[in-house]
Amino acid sequence: MRKLYFITIISMLFTSLTFSQTILLTEGFETTAPGWTVNHTTGNDWAIGSTNPHTGSGYAVYSYHITQAANSYLFFPSLTLNAGQQYAIEFWQSVRSSSYPEKFELTVGNNNTIAAQTITVRDYGIQTITTYRHRIAYFTPSTSGTYYFAFHAYSNANEWDLQVDDVSVWTDCNNHSCSNPYVIGSLPYSQTGLTTCNSCNNYDETDGCGSPFLNQAENVFTYTPSSDGWVDVQLTTSTTDYEQGAAVFVMDNCPSNPSANCIGSSTVQYPSIHGSPHTTVELFAGTTYYIVVSNAEDPDVYNGDGCIDYNISVTNVVQPNPNAQDCFGA
Repeated sequence: MRKLYFITIISMLFTSLTFSQTILLTEGFETTAPGWTVNHTTGNDWAIGSTNPHTGSGYAVYSYHITQAANSYLFFPSLTLNAGQQYAIEFWQSVRSSSYPEKFELTVGNNNTIAAQTITVRDYGIQTITTYRHRIAYFTPSTSGTYYFAFHAYSNANEWDLQVDDVSVWTDCNNHSCSNPYVIGSLPYSQTGLTTCNSCNNYDETDGCGSPFLNQAENVFTYTPSSDGWVDVQLTTSTTDYEQGAAVFVMDNCPSNPSANCIGSSTVQYPSIHGSPHTTVELFAGTTYYIVVSNAEDPDVYNGDGCIDYNISVTNVVQPNPNAQDCFGA
């Protein structure tokens, strides 16, 4: 197997890594990086580019083959992972031209060979956005041992460039799950400057409200009202990125509990265009409700980001008029 040499970045700046976590690997693809390898069966090998980095002066790139579709892998260095522990694979990705779409997935296996890459962590599918997207995928091994992640390019022949930069693998996420939620003691309630970028991914589209917006990291809030009434839950995303999705859900139990009912939900793919998510729900005294903030990424939401920064407010409101329109053009 041919080796692709890069330099390991000593220090990288990620807004999502400004908290206490165990970082297993960082790479910026400046010139050489020990342990990274490449292989392909069709197309070309991954290489180092210098014309369009996310940060620094270099990035990893799969460049097109005129006649062959891509089946090309960029293997991470080996990592020792523990069974049952969640790991985040964070990186930035873009393509050279929206007219030449690329396709790729993140895989993992027990060796840095194509045959060993038997697990798809996340298939990102077709990519057309030329600005770097923030990606976070999650993997929880069932057994402890040595693992190799890989970027697998499977673009059609004669496209252009698939670009990846600023890769990190980390664990010990900020786990605001049902077992460790933000507790809302009374209303009105508000918090600013929150993020899911340092959080764990505990639930998915099979849980609770059954939405693909639960497939990324989430934050859970709980509230037990002392009296019956109507409550409005408002999310405000702090991004101006029109591609980013955001969601808020209200349930009467933890999302992973089969008895959980979806009381209210709001999912928005383009918050800066369509407004931030909010939902108005009727709550009853003595019941503990679970408010879940999350988002969605490719392929669940077209070019969605790996996490969101947001503010949240929860307030008492009067009962909504059932005859009022809440949808544009309804």
